[in-house]
Amino acid sequence: EQFDLIRNREDWRDVLASDSPRMPHLVMQGNAVFRWASFAMAKVGLQALDRAGLAVEDLDCFVPHQANMRITDAMARSMKLPEGVRIARDIVDQGNTSTASIPLALDRMLAEGEARSGDTALLIAFGAGLAYAAQVVVVPCPRSGQHHLAPPTSTTNQHHHEKENRLMATTEEIRSDLAEIVNEVAGVDADDVQLDKSFVDDLDFDSLSMVEVVVAAEEKFGVSIPDDEVKNLKTVGDAVAYIERASAAA
Repeated sequence: EQFDLIRNREDWRDVLASDSPRMPHLVMQGNAVFRWASFAMAKVGLQALDRAGLAVEDLDCFVPHQANMRITDAMARSMKLPEGVRIARDIVDQGNTSTASIPLALDRMLAEGEARSGDTALLIAFGAGLAYAAQVVVVPCPRSGQHHLAPPTSTTNQHHHEKENRLMATTEEIRSDLAEIVNEVAGVDADDVQLDKSFVDDLDFDSLSMVEVVVAAEEKFGVSIPDDEVKNLKTVGDAVAYIERASAAA
């Protein structure tokens, strides 16, 4: 249903039938794809763990599609992966190798000792369509020989997140919670995230940082912030005021 976010502008059949065929153009709605890949896919990863009877604490490795380092970082934060989970970052050297990225990244982790035979790994792939899949696997032995390590035993899953009704928070409470989000996403000191601060001019935000903060705020405060409203959130005060209004309306 979101095929329009990443697609060819021209149909290949029309191009080939043309008297003067030209290479079709690939187009992407960047912010929308970033939001979806970073946060919707994190929920898919948690669902995969849930179906496997595991929790994030049971993971040894996380091997996502190597599309963008910031997407990988945002997914890890959104899933609240423990510090000990080793994360594939093969994109730094290989770039985005599309459907080859997960096997290449896992192979590299094995070669460099970041992953070992018997480790439990979460794999997530996504792309045009928007199509996606996730699975939990036991990392295989890279060489021939008997595999002696067993996967970890199932633990009680702790990831059924239910939205709780929040009491109306004060302006300062919302600002403080939002400051923690900004600190986690962008590394800005929480004390610097004051109501009069501009996201772009004072906090040096780019569009992707803004998307990350917006989605994290939606999760934190239980509100919806549509993309057409995001452009109106120039300052921290604007964001706090919007969250206050949306919380009251809910």
